Amino acid sequence: MLPQKSDGLSHPTTQSEQVKGTHCDVPEVQIPIDGIPMHNQRKASFKSCYALVNVPSCLRSCRSSSFAGVSCVAATNRVAPRLLQASKTDPLIPAEKLLRITEHLEVPAASSWFNGVHDTSRIFGLCSLNLSCTSSRPSASSSDADSPSARTTTRTNDHRRLSSSATPPPSSPRKKEKAMGLLNGIRLSARRLLRSRPFRNLALIVTLYVLLDALRYQRRVTSAPRHDPSRPRRAERIYIAGMHYNDASVIRTHWNKAVLDLVEALGRENVYVSVYESGSWDDTKAALRELDGVLEKRGVRRNVVLDERTHAQEVEDVPAEGEEREGWITTPRGKRETRRIPFLARLRNLTLRDLWKLGEEGEMFDTVLFLNDVVFTTEDVLALLDTNGGIYAAACSLDFAHPPSYYDTFALRDSAGQATLMQRWPYFRSEASRAAMMAYSDAVPVRSCWNGIVAMPAAPFLANRRGAAGGIERLAFRGVDDSLAEEAHLEASECCLVHVDNPLSEQLGVFVNPRVRVGYSPAAYEAVNPGGGRGCWLSVWRIVVGVWEGRVRRVLTSERVKEWVVRKRLKEWEARGGGDQKMRSEKGVDCLINEGQVLVYNGWAHSSPPVWLHLLVLKLGFELGNSR
Repeated sequence: MLPQKSDGLSHPTTQSEQVKGTHCDVPEVQIPIDGIPMHNQRKASFKSCYALVNVPSCLRSCRSSSFAGVSCVAATNRVAPRLLQASKTDPLIPAEKLLRITEHLEVPAASSWFNGVHDTSRIFGLCSLNLSCTSSRPSASSSDADSPSARTTTRTNDHRRLSSSATPPPSSPRKKEKAMGLLNGIRLSARRLLRSRPFRNLALIVTLYVLLDALRYQRRVTSAPRHDPSRPRRAERIYIAGMHYNDASVIRTHWNKAVLDLVEALGRENVYVSVYESGSWDDTKAALRELDGVLEKRGVRRNVVLDERTHAQEVEDVPAEGEEREGWITTPRGKRETRRIPFLARLRNLTLRDLWKLGEEGEMFDTVLFLNDVVFTTEDVLALLDTNGGIYAAACSLDFAHPPSYYDTFALRDSAGQATLMQRWPYFRSEASRAAMMAYSDAVPVRSCWNGIVAMPAAPFLANRRGAAGGIERLAFRGVDDSLAEEAHLEASECCLVHVDNPLSEQLGVFVNPRVRVGYSPAAYEAVNPGGGRGCWLSVWRIVVGVWEGRVRRVLTSERVKEWVVRKRLKEWEARGGGDQKMRSEKGVDCLINEGQVLVYNGWAHSSPPVWLHLLVLKLGFELGNSR
């Protein structure tokens, strides 16, 4: 039985009394205690002592000890309730200290006891002692240890140890201990939550919902009707336009053969092939000469132009001082440079030159088919031509360079005129575009697109409409005004602006057909058309990630800031036009981006100042501010 004093309080006992109530034959072990400033975080040697009777003495010794020592553990039903009460009423025992030590000692139910929900049939971790049970036995005989003088001496030493430990530790270790205790408490609470049955049931329900939802979307993809290339088609006259630059590899391995197969499927007499190549330094010209020779042998009308003028020559042909030339601006880098978009628009219009010439001679075409330097098949083109039952102002494929991300972000705008939410399926932010894409419709409504292959009615390109100035206004590719690009640092793709200018866009609609997927390499094409297009290109995992990433992005991101910057700059540019508002207007606001693009000798580059110049300006501004 535990000795009690007449005042009802437990008092420190002698070393011999404590040893009598303690079992100390457990071997020494190494236990690390993280977060405790003890010997520079080294492992401490512990001896496990099981206090069966002297609980108050254990608590007082624990209070006066350092963080290293012998672990006192109450292991009986009779001791546990009194142990709990003593720990709650003693303010000098840090709660987080008890919790951390008991946690590292892996004592069962330590966290439950600490939260006040205790089970007296469990073992409760208490504290850490600076006592060595094997060395605490007195050298004197037991009769001497039980003598009043020995008890007085031991009690005095206990009180000295108690008073010396009452000095509070430094504030920073104490704060660190509290923070570590809080973190450990949160971690333990989270662990209990994850192991609880309600949480597991909820996780199971959510997992099943997500899986079934993904399977539902995947079934739409796998069950979509495949295009039948053998189905009889009405006779269509199709003008095929292609543009190339350093594409020899894909031309030789895929593009030439695909064009020849397409010509045979459509009928040699029903097509006209127009190809324009400019400035390539690889084997592109030779590859296109091979195509030209085969088309000639088969009697196919065509025009293959191989332009010797390189990008370097374009860049070096700087206008003279004071000379105004379309496409040339003074960039933020302080140089006169030629813009990329007007250059591309001019080349695309060169591919349409024969269409306009034949139209003036009375020969009409039904469709203009624009082919980028992509891997495609005849079945892809025929499926694209049948998009939305053949009723559209433009029908575009989806292009991929590095699947699963699509490629042409510059030209694609959803049904609300916004850029895509992300480059992975289901791509779009607007409800109409996203819903159609997730339904795997062959006609996803958008404001503009290009994306590898585009089919457009030829009528707008052939129309001879008189404008206000009396000139002929037919649909053509263009860039934004040079002054808008120079003064407002805004740019827009010619492949987006052509849909803005197309009078049929509002009447018939512009669509992306996700069932037609092309690639800029054989590997990319195979990745999005597994099994020759017979396999499912969207895995369950990709669907799950895409659906939930899109939901998170729609909540956490917005295009409002970007749109506000663009519209603000556009309004300022229009206001600077004075009375001549016609020259200061741009209706393709959805196509505009806060960016500048210029031509360089090996391609194109952004026209913003280089990073080192930004850093220099910031440094000079900082030094100027300090000097003031």
